[in-house]
Amino acid sequence: MGGNFLSVPGKGLREWLIQRVTAVYLGVYTFFIMVCVFALPATYSVWHNLFANFWLVIINTFMLVCVLWHAWIGGWTIITDYVSVPYLRDLCKLLLIVFLLALFLWGLQIFWHIHAVGRI
Repeated sequence: MGGNFLSVPGKGLREWLIQRVTAVYLGVYTFFIMVCVFALPATYSVWHNLFANFWLVIINTFMLVCVLWHAWIGGWTIITDYVSVPYLRDLCKLLLIVFLLALFLWGLQIFWHIHAVGRI
């Protein structure tokens, strides 16, 4: 019984569940941000202080992880479904990983720099 080492039982269900859980978190996060948009004054100092709050930095970082995880599963699915040439498929996956990693590092720099600068 020689199978592909990537064919882990339940992997599809796990990915499906991760997609749904991250989508729910992103929906709740979006609702929270929209409440802030309509409830808070639109001044730089208010928004800077809001996003400099340690707990919101943690929430934003988790949001970033959810977005990128959601994007990885979606991108991986599209690549494996529509790119049939093995080396091109691997190249596309590698480029997607590099792109998502760059976005992750950039997002961390933005969120944690705001927190490090402090409140106005």
